Amino acid sequence: MKLLNVEIQGFGSYHATQSLDFESLTPGLYHVAGVNKKNLRLEGNAVGKSKLFEAVCWCLFGKTSRNLKAGTVRGWYTKEDCIVALRVQTRKDKIEIVRAWSPNVLAVSVNGTTTKPIEQSELEQLLGVNFDAFLFSYYHAQFTPKFLDLAPSAQLDLYTQATKLDFWEEASTFAGKAASTTREALQEAKELLAGAKEKVASYKAFSYKKEEAAWTAQHTKKAQDLQDALRKEEAKVAACQKALVKAKAQVVGVKDLSQEIAHTQAFIRQQQTALNALEQAYAKAERTKEGKCPNCGQPITKQHLEKELTRLVDEGTKIDVETAKAQKKVQALFAEQEKIEPLEGAITEATADLRVAGTKLAESVRQSKALLQETNPYTAKQAALEQELKEARSTLAEAEKAGHPWKKRSAHCRTGMEGSAKSVLRWSKNLLRN
Repeated sequence: MKLLNVEIQGFGSYHATQSLDFESLTPGLYHVAGVNKKNLRLEGNAVGKSKLFEAVCWCLFGKTSRNLKAGTVRGWYTKEDCIVALRVQTRKDKIEIVRAWSPNVLAVSVNGTTTKPIEQSELEQLLGVNFDAFLFSYYHAQFTPKFLDLAPSAQLDLYTQATKLDFWEEASTFAGKAASTTREALQEAKELLAGAKEKVASYKAFSYKKEEAAWTAQHTKKAQDLQDALRKEEAKVAACQKALVKAKAQVVGVKDLSQEIAHTQAFIRQQQTALNALEQAYAKAERTKEGKCPNCGQPITKQHLEKELTRLVDEGTKIDVETAKAQKKVQALFAEQEKIEPLEGAITEATADLRVAGTKLAESVRQSKALLQETNPYTAKQAALEQELKEARSTLAEAEKAGHPWKKRSAHCRTGMEGSAKSVLRWSKNLLRN
């Protein structure tokens, strides 16, 4: 702790505000002297030399080196308030302390922050020193025992407080545990590093490329087989459709013969009727010997009768010829009509074949679509393997390049423990030297 500035008002022999800037002084050993101009017989006494340092002690701890506090430190014959303001520099902070009496005030500002009230224990924690350690290490006041005057047990207690041996012991224990933890972590890190190396070597030796190529070849062959099957089924469907169309056309053509058969049979019946009429006319004409002709109404002569009979015979012959042709035609038409049953069977068969071929074609299409949606599982595995290998190589390279952080931490713990021991030794030597 380093004193920077002190302002004193209404404390002891100080009335109006007096200040001393320690920062304006160069480092060294100073002799504080004074002259009592109010009472020359006192010479340099009662001028505030001791009160200067007692004011510092009171501002820090609320009491003087001889445990004077409260109203006993009030300025002599003064109406000014009793106030001491002190600025100090610790290892970490600049602290401004203001202590007053009546009313009692203890307020602190750290590093220029807003001044706020504080407890004495909190102030001592900020300063890093308590009252006893201050008297035996910073301020050697008049009429107070010195370090060497104390009993060994009291010296040890004071030495422990001044050097904070309890803190260093705790710090040493903590550092020892940290070092042990670090060693364990370092061993674990070494094992992890070895594992990473082994993992990299394993990744290098293993690959899914063969499986990937085999799956691709198998998948390609399967797709080609399905494509061939699909083309065959499409050809079967086309052939069945063609056969069905042809069979249906033939059935339609044969069914159209029924009308022609009926028409021809009607013609035969007409011819038969006409033939019957001719036969009757012929018989009637042959029986008629005189009078008028029953067919034409002309007078009957031998010549006319022969001529009429000849005409009737010719017409009958003609009807017989046409009837024979019509009957022959009907027989041919009936023969064609007999082909309908096989054609209907062909239609039924072609329809069934078409249905089966259509089902197989739909199944081939479904399998082809499913096959197109399949992905090579070994491709993803190979990509994941290569990514893991890349990450493992990166981790291994960083660890080998920069060194594992646990190594640095282990070295830092050893350095910290050595530095702590040296600090305690140096502090002890300085304290004993002073």
